[in-house]
Amino acid sequence: MKTINWGIIGCGNIANKFIKALKTIDNANLLAVASKSGDNAQQYAKKYDVQYYYNNYNDLVLNPEIDVVYIANSHNFHKDSALLCINHGKAVLCEKSLTVNASEAVELVNAARSKQVFLMEAMWSRFQPVTRKVMEILDKKMIGDIRVVSAGFGFKASQNADHRLFNPRLAGGALLDIGVYPVSLASLVFGKKPADIKSHAVIGPTGVDDSSSYFFTYDKGETALLNASLTYKNSQLAIIIGTKGIIQIPSFWMAEKLIVEIENKNPVTYDLPLRCNGYEYEIEEVMQCLREGKTESSIMPLDESINIMQTMDQLRSQWNLKYPGE
Repeated sequence: MKTINWGIIGCGNIANKFIKALKTIDNANLLAVASKSGDNAQQYAKKYDVQYYYNNYNDLVLNPEIDVVYIANSHNFHKDSALLCINHGKAVLCEKSLTVNASEAVELVNAARSKQVFLMEAMWSRFQPVTRKVMEILDKKMIGDIRVVSAGFGFKASQNADHRLFNPRLAGGALLDIGVYPVSLASLVFGKKPADIKSHAVIGPTGVDDSSSYFFTYDKGETALLNASLTYKNSQLAIIIGTKGIIQIPSFWMAEKLIVEIENKNPVTYDLPLRCNGYEYEIEEVMQCLREGKTESSIMPLDESINIMQTMDQLRSQWNLKYPGE
């Protein structure tokens, strides 16, 4: 089987996790890394025995040996980095959130489709065994019709105004960084956009949402109760309630088990440990799509990524939260 050569744009913490998973996959080769800080790229190349390293993104996409690029820089750079790759015919796996807003997402998707280049949002939880099992249970209607999704993702981050989590110039804030997880889960479970959105945000001293809560209602009366925070740790538990049962997913964003209770039967626990750290499954999906000549994934479709960005735009509009340049 042909080896697929990867490049990485952005040499931050998340790239470390990605590389760890990539190293476990057959016929996947990390060929090049790029960072606007040349020292970072050189350090990554030395640490992971990478053949090429660059202090700019343009040189990376000009490397003819690279098949696909993983974009791991901050949200505000996603669109331009992905467009650079697409315009040079490189397949793209772009970290979530796909872009800063929906108009950027549409621009990216249109470019990828026009040039018939693969593009996918790196919503890694979508591809993990627990999520696949959940969707199997839902598809079989084992818990009946879904009525409620409840999910939150919160942790206490160090309050640093220059850090990407809190810096508005880097499109920081709880929503785009971790709120996207529960929003994406609701989108996956219900398979549609909410009909009505209500929300509340605590805007911190840097002007981004330190924490935020979202209440979605859907066309058939279903509801989603979601939240995200950078200032406190919550249960990180997702609950899916149907007319015949309940699914509980501890640490739903990188889950290794789920508990299913159907009507009055005893709960059943499914243990589905991650093979490495959870990133391996999205990597395998990209590689499978490339081998099959696909330009997008059916598990994380581009139209759904746009819909999720539109939902998050609507949330931010309710808080009057705009990023520089919008």
